[in-house]
Amino acid sequence: MCIRDRLYKLKFQNARLKGRDDFIDVNNFSGIMKVKGHNIQVKGAECNLRVQKLFFPLKDLNIESNWRRDSMDVSRINASIFKGNVEGNIDISYGRSVSMDLHFKACSLKELASYYRMTDKSVQGNVFFDVLIDWKKEEDWTANAQGACYIRNGKFYRYPVFFQVFRFLDFEFPGEEREKKADILWSYKNGEFILENIEISDGAVDFFGEGVIKHDRKIDLTLTTELGRSKLLSLPLVGDITRDVSNEIIKQLITIKITGSLDNPQIKKESIERIPEKAIGYFINILKAISSPLTGNGKKEDNGSSANQE
Repeated sequence: MCIRDRLYKLKFQNARLKGRDDFIDVNNFSGIMKVKGHNIQVKGAECNLRVQKLFFPLKDLNIESNWRRDSMDVSRINASIFKGNVEGNIDISYGRSVSMDLHFKACSLKELASYYRMTDKSVQGNVFFDVLIDWKKEEDWTANAQGACYIRNGKFYRYPVFFQVFRFLDFEFPGEEREKKADILWSYKNGEFILENIEISDGAVDFFGEGVIKHDRKIDLTLTTELGRSKLLSLPLVGDITRDVSNEIIKQLITIKITGSLDNPQIKKESIERIPEKAIGYFINILKAISSPLTGNGKKEDNGSSANQE
């Protein structure tokens, strides 16, 4: 048997494995590693993985990889993270490039936000990520990335950005926040997260927009929200009458600009698209019809018809 085909079983406890150029750093690695020839297997391990500026606290880590003198192909990675799961693959060309294709499933928004110190407020929900990242080494390591983020059963309106938006729009903040969903398409380039499409909905207030989050947590976002329909539907009688009326009639679009930082957002109103005059007249007539039985002013004049009958 060739010595390189022998199976080596290595046990690690709180070990540190560091890659070239300080690009990859594995801290507190505990688990079993099996090496046979060019094949490396890791099962049930635990570690804190840093790749460039990204940090991943991994548990129950399982890896299947093959290495060569100048490259490594991690064909399968599976681990628990933020009470959810991550799986995917990593391709490494030593000193030249790294490519990661990862999929995060049902991670805890609360655990994720706490780990990355995004907020000290209570947030909830399940997060799903699809992430494709490419690093290339020229004079320095540069990264390009793209992906999608999906939040389900979320509660995050007490996060500083959204909390300030609610205050700015003079919304009465709900005592019990509705569960909502959010879909975000994003890319990363030159140290900036570009939010190409943002859609947030909870059935009462919807937001959609785009923007940029910079590496120093500075933000430049544009959000548009539809107002009017949810408030009208909550009114007695009016809600019953208008429930089936088109969204296009009962809406007001307000566009706001959010700058500053994630922790201290600054908000200003950009533009307002008001309800059409025809729609306003329509609702005035509805309100007259509702109020007439109460005020006694809704009786139609007969223009002398009773005299003619006599």
